[in-house]
Amino acid sequence: MTAEMDADFTVAPSGQETLRLAAARQPTLILLDARMEDMDGYQVINQLAGQPETCHIPVILMETRFAASATDLHADAVWPAETIYKPIDPAHLLRCLDRLLAIQEMKRSVGGINEFESTMKVSEAEGMLGIDENGRIRYANPAMLKMLRTHYSALIGLSIETLLEQDAHDTQAHWRPYKIATTLAAGRSLQVKRAGVWRNDGTKMDTTFVAIPVQGHTELDAVMVFKARPPNVDDETSVHDALTGLPHRFKFEEVMADLIELYRAKTNVLISRKRDAPCAVMSVGLDHFSYINTGLGYDVGDKLLKIVAHRITSSVSELDVVARLAGDEFTVGMTHMFTAAHATATAQRIQAAIDEPFLIDGHEIFAGASIGIATYPECGETATMLVTNANHAMTSAKADSRHAIRFYTDAMHQHYLDNVAFQSETREAMTGDAFNVRFLPIIRADGEVGGQQATLSWDHPVRGRLDAHHLLAHLQQPQLATPVFNHLLDQACEQMAGVTSDQNEFLVVPISIFQLLNPGFEDRLLSALATNGFSPNRLILELEDELLDVYYNNIVRVLEEVATVGIRTSLNLFAKQKTGLLHLLKLNLNFLKLEQHALGDPYEDPRRSTFAHGLMAMAHSLGIEVIIDAIETPGLSRLMWDLDADYVLPDRRSGEHAS
Repeated sequence: MTAEMDADFTVAPSGQETLRLAAARQPTLILLDARMEDMDGYQVINQLAGQPETCHIPVILMETRFAASATDLHADAVWPAETIYKPIDPAHLLRCLDRLLAIQEMKRSVGGINEFESTMKVSEAEGMLGIDENGRIRYANPAMLKMLRTHYSALIGLSIETLLEQDAHDTQAHWRPYKIATTLAAGRSLQVKRAGVWRNDGTKMDTTFVAIPVQGHTELDAVMVFKARPPNVDDETSVHDALTGLPHRFKFEEVMADLIELYRAKTNVLISRKRDAPCAVMSVGLDHFSYINTGLGYDVGDKLLKIVAHRITSSVSELDVVARLAGDEFTVGMTHMFTAAHATATAQRIQAAIDEPFLIDGHEIFAGASIGIATYPECGETATMLVTNANHAMTSAKADSRHAIRFYTDAMHQHYLDNVAFQSETREAMTGDAFNVRFLPIIRADGEVGGQQATLSWDHPVRGRLDAHHLLAHLQQPQLATPVFNHLLDQACEQMAGVTSDQNEFLVVPISIFQLLNPGFEDRLLSALATNGFSPNRLILELEDELLDVYYNNIVRVLEEVATVGIRTSLNLFAKQKTGLLHLLKLNLNFLKLEQHALGDPYEDPRRSTFAHGLMAMAHSLGIEVIIDAIETPGLSRLMWDLDADYVLPDRRSGEHAS
């Protein structure tokens, strides 16, 4: 493989030798094994990043697919420029090398920037970006990479617009109309006292910055020097959210604390002894907001949050207090509550307002809200306790079904602790052999096996047997769900040969939406198929329809790319309570899976048979084959085939053939 590249390679037998050679020879890039005897790859990366003479060298980290999740010890690590998984796919590695070498060439083309940085007396704590005339980032110093918690290759080429929070600097939809761009074009510098800057992990940092035009440089049009803004600056923005104009959490808690003190002193004339509770705190969290940010961009997400803030404020009384806690979470202080029913009615009004579609930049967006309620004094005797417990109730609402309203109970806190423990147990299980791949036959109408449904089972010591659908639903963190899916895909492709020798049988593998949208998903998928010698036209990726509206454009792009190599797609239409039949028309599907429990018992209600037959006829007219899932009896199998089902899949609890 090295012969295909016009480059010299030097091999270092250990981590210490890697550090020595990197400092002495200044390589263009480093290909690093994550597992070495003297020190692991993450320790090497951190030491490389901590030395001025090596911090600029990009690193490609070679990691095992399943062990990549067990990196909690490196939570504060500087992450590599690229991560590739063993066994190494040479074509994928060459693509990574080519991309990083191109970035290094771009970095060399902005020569002289270090001298410029020295002339400006930029301190070690100040981040510096170099941008071209179109607002694209062409240079970043090590301090800026650390501030943004990112690496060089992920930053170069991005528009500065993606980093800056919109309202902080009067931005528009494109770079040239920006106040920053117009000031620089006029040859003037610009100082901004407060700007929100988005980090790579989705958090926001308060900064001040100065933008300075650069004269006579072929690649750079300006430099921007950032400095972290000290917290608790005594101005209006320290108590109000710059995006929505609502109070911050600390201001909200201060107001509620004063109110509680008045209640305790019994001096508030609004209090009536007939009330169940004098006040309550309501926590409102948007459902799947992170997917909107990722799928449509932070600019659309910010605009959505502004409208949501307005809708919540319009749904409550003028005496109530509305604040933004963080991200997509808002809180409402009900200062004049009479009964629990009153709080429920207010929550329902908020939900109804947020359920209305949002039209932003040409996108029709549907968002829901989960709401938790904590009443005083039953659920907490301080403002901080009420906010915390309302948030626990909101988290419980999201975990149950989303778009729900829950009052806080002591059991919710225990549920939160149990969920944290479950995440920890999953991490431990992934380091061993706790996960097993199971195959369920998918039966054709002629009684023959047409394919296999792969599911990843885990015999949990307390929760019993869990399958892949359950695991992916509970693993909200991508760093956990990604290795679970990768393991299922690898093992299913590898073990399929032992399940059947029929090369015409297909393999159905469930996948979550955020796995499909992970960067490098297509390369990772093709690498797994190539490694196991599994034909792409035998693989079917099974999606659930819950988030398709949010991510529609990106999902279509990925599905079109994998379809070019023969990979097909199935939609599990009734896996969730809400569904959209338009997905059958909008997505280029090959299969449709219908859950038997969602269709109901056709023996008890003949209309259900008519409904199921109508769905199958519609799917067939669109060229989509139909799988009926969770068949419990042979009689139901025969009935589904009579209704024109193409395949049936037995109930997972039994694992028996349905024929």
